[in-house]
Amino acid sequence: MVLMQEKEDIPLVIVRPTIVTSTYKEPMPGWVEGVRTVDSIIVPYGKGRLTYFPGDLETIIDMIPGDMVVNAIITAMEAHANWAGDPIIYHIGSSLRHPVKFRVIHDTSYQYFTKHPWINKDGRPVIVSHIKFLDSVDSFKRYLTLRYLLPLKGLQIANTMFCQYFRHACMDMSGKINLMMRLQDVYKPYLFFKTIYDDQNLEKLRAAANDRGAETEVFYFDPKAFDWEDYLINIHIPGLVKYLNGILKFLENKAILVTGGAGFLAKIFAEKVLRTQPNVKKLYLLLRATDNKSASVRLQNEVLGKDLFRVLKQKMGANFESFISEKIMVVPGDITCKDLGIKDPKLNDELFRDIDVLVNLAATTNFDERYDVSLYLNTFGARHILDFAKQCSNLKVLLQVSTAYVSGETAGLVRESPYYMGDTLNGKPGLDIEIEKKLVEAKLQELQDDGATEKTIKLTMKDMGMERARHWGWPNVYVFTKALGEMVLMQEKGDIPLVIVRPTIVTSTYKEPIPGWVEGIRTIDSLLVAYGKGRLPYFPGDLQSIIDLIPADMVVNAMIAAMEAHANHKGETTIYHIGSSVKNPLKLTVVHEAGYHYFTKHPWIDKDGNAVIVSHVKVLDSMASFKRYLTLNYLLPLKINRVTRLIDIYRPYLFFKGIYDDLNTEKLRIAVRERGVKTDQVFCFDPKAFDWENYLMNIHIPGIVKYVFK
Repeated sequence: MVLMQEKEDIPLVIVRPTIVTSTYKEPMPGWVEGVRTVDSIIVPYGKGRLTYFPGDLETIIDMIPGDMVVNAIITAMEAHANWAGDPIIYHIGSSLRHPVKFRVIHDTSYQYFTKHPWINKDGRPVIVSHIKFLDSVDSFKRYLTLRYLLPLKGLQIANTMFCQYFRHACMDMSGKINLMMRLQDVYKPYLFFKTIYDDQNLEKLRAAANDRGAETEVFYFDPKAFDWEDYLINIHIPGLVKYLNGILKFLENKAILVTGGAGFLAKIFAEKVLRTQPNVKKLYLLLRATDNKSASVRLQNEVLGKDLFRVLKQKMGANFESFISEKIMVVPGDITCKDLGIKDPKLNDELFRDIDVLVNLAATTNFDERYDVSLYLNTFGARHILDFAKQCSNLKVLLQVSTAYVSGETAGLVRESPYYMGDTLNGKPGLDIEIEKKLVEAKLQELQDDGATEKTIKLTMKDMGMERARHWGWPNVYVFTKALGEMVLMQEKGDIPLVIVRPTIVTSTYKEPIPGWVEGIRTIDSLLVAYGKGRLPYFPGDLQSIIDLIPADMVVNAMIAAMEAHANHKGETTIYHIGSSVKNPLKLTVVHEAGYHYFTKHPWIDKDGNAVIVSHVKVLDSMASFKRYLTLNYLLPLKINRVTRLIDIYRPYLFFKGIYDDLNTEKLRIAVRERGVKTDQVFCFDPKAFDWENYLMNIHIPGIVKYVFK
């Protein structure tokens, strides 16, 4: 009315769509966002929550796919540009040209969900039956009275007699009744709708477009172009199932057990889940501790006390403590032990009953770790995780976080392929984790029998780890024992839905919850820290080498997306490389230049209050030239030996020639992108989303200075 009254000489077109549904074919069939009008019937029906409904099966439901509405809008824009005549109004619908009755919607929904039943939160298919239709509002109210109001009265009496014992049940049933009454009152005019929308103007627009030879194949909007049954069964309802059963919906009411709960990625994972889906049922964080008290102290000091949780604290305000108390439970334990070292049998039973998702982030990432520590944690810990998962009656998926560098020194394109028990990188036969365990036990016993000191035992076990790793073709004990852990999972998983995520070099957060948050010195950061403090005048490496970095929040987003994508896929295993070397490769020279420009502009102030002046690093392009430089410039043998050992450990990565294929990850990205803009932004893990120079200069290096520099 306002437009008609006040438009003056503005060329005006008013478009009046009917019920807009998912896209018919562009840009992809069945795309939809949110529950549209008619979908509020289809969705609860598929979930088994709609057994009766007030309405007339012979009523015509005027629906039109969203892409047809858009095509009509664009065609009308062009047809009436600079229009000097009266305002034009277009009905965009189907009730006149190609009507569909409510009966067709009901029957196609029944056929679809009978053949493709909805899987509920317990992993069970929902069995649907034909809806009982009530052909008048009066019959609906009678049904409601008999089915709900009378039982509610009885429940209220019982609640009074038993001292409010049934209070929550009364509130729940009363809420459902009020909701149903309100919905029927709101939708009553449409449940028995008898109107047909004339589309004479739109038909003229279609005819004019055809006469002009317009691109009617591109800008189609004729509802007679498709068959309703085919559209509903093969396009619209599958689209609803796909796009409404999304990541945030998946996280709702889920119980998730996270091992290594105080670790870098575990903290980011927990914060992300709590911030984006506060209706998650429970996060169980397994922390290495002897009892609940010490585990709770670790939670406060090492997790919640971090700046990482600042945004969540601001969001929750005064409710933060109560929210955390409700949503997080610390679990003292140790994955190197049976049943994850959980000593409370009642807690074990609770976890076995409730856990929907198990995320294993517990690991030692030390390249120069003792062999016994690394083997028990990274390899046999994976077995204990799997044994625990098999006892969880409602488990939807097990997600194992490994590392892309289980590939060792493999050059070229590294595929997202599994490792099976006995695989080695150098082709040697005979690798067996039980034999490796016996070798460790025998060596420890030998050292103890000889009265070796703890220092000697530590050094011996470190050397043994390096020797055994290289014997089978891996460069260090960390990636070797992580590869063994993957082998255990592949060998013994049975029908457990398994996802293995292999990140490359994990760096500070790109943007969530705060840009640049980091904890500890990650692999590449040891160089940046030493450089910024003026302690890295030389460096062995190839400036043209690709350094595969990936921000931590993108790793976590990929983990969550993968959890949802593979839930309830029994017996299936999928491996994801989470990195950047294929999609957005970064050369070492860019890292070097970013470090130089940043610390030149923002020099580190040393303990004496002096600014540290940095210069370009002298890069030594081979190990031979590095050793010559070391011998000529450093006379202390002890220091030379220490540096040589470190360089020997990191050598495979200083001249690394591998590129990590991420085909599986790209498929996952596409699937997330198809869910809609909101999902794609909330769970972004596309390395092409940012510029490396900007990230390094304005996010990552400032984050290191803020959170890591001492």
